[in-house]
Amino acid sequence: VRAIAIQDDDRILVGGSTLFDGASPAFHRLLPDGAIDGSFQVGTGVANSNGWSASVSRIRIVNSKIYVLGSFDRYNGEVCQSLVILDKDGKKIGPEQNAIPASSFLQDMEIQSDGKIVLLGSFSLSGTDSRKFIRLDVDGSIDDSFQLKNVDGNLNDFDVYDGDSLVIVGNYVDFVSYRVLVRYGPNGELAEPLEQGSGFTARRNIFISASCVEWVAPGLIAVGGSFSGYNGMVSPGLVLLQTNGSPVPFSNPFDSTSFVMTAVCSNRVLYMTGGFSRDHGQTINSGAKLFFPIESTIAD
Repeated sequence: VRAIAIQDDDRILVGGSTLFDGASPAFHRLLPDGAIDGSFQVGTGVANSNGWSASVSRIRIVNSKIYVLGSFDRYNGEVCQSLVILDKDGKKIGPEQNAIPASSFLQDMEIQSDGKIVLLGSFSLSGTDSRKFIRLDVDGSIDDSFQLKNVDGNLNDFDVYDGDSLVIVGNYVDFVSYRVLVRYGPNGELAEPLEQGSGFTARRNIFISASCVEWVAPGLIAVGGSFSGYNGMVSPGLVLLQTNGSPVPFSNPFDSTSFVMTAVCSNRVLYMTGGFSRDHGQTINSGAKLFFPIESTIAD
């Protein structure tokens, strides 16, 4: 399993490689109790015309539309290059054009409020034009007005938050300090740096890495990875930040051996995969979830 998303009715979209028997082994929908949802119009699902196994790496839900990213060039028999847009029940509705180069490697995607799609990966648009980021218009054509093309470092994840700005996390993004977060404006312009102070603190004998970033609520983002604290505050594997980078204290139940690999937020619940330990490593789990009361604010 490489991708998961929760719809408003608590049905669960799951993507990966060879997950299910029968139709669409790499992508399907589950009912809240975990049973396969037979009403989902996945058809023959994602596939590759060259015979290689298809896979799904990211699923996003925006305004009831389902965005699916991965390694495939067909969805239910229709042509789509690595990206397909579905209605809430799995019927393909876009994109109408396919501007993603066939040789591209796609790693992540986020959707801005106007429906434009920001993609992270490896894109060769011409002999000299190689990029880590491209943005697609709603119809699927490349939006050349997007200024962000390349960021140094090993990038792991990014998210769109307040006002369509972008925050990117990875391993030593700037190669200078323990700052593994960078921020850009809605059109890819470099924004004011996040207020990171002393940055992240390394776990013992572990390189600092931020693996995921997720918008939890207005003005609040969660960053997960392999670290033991942030800006002087002990917070193993997970920190909550205001969108200027200031840390927000919260009750973190995990101890120093914990780390976070992926995270998704739905209805103020943060679902995470990784390694989670409590009581000095005596209790260890591969998944965890944190609840944020609906009435909570940054001030809380």
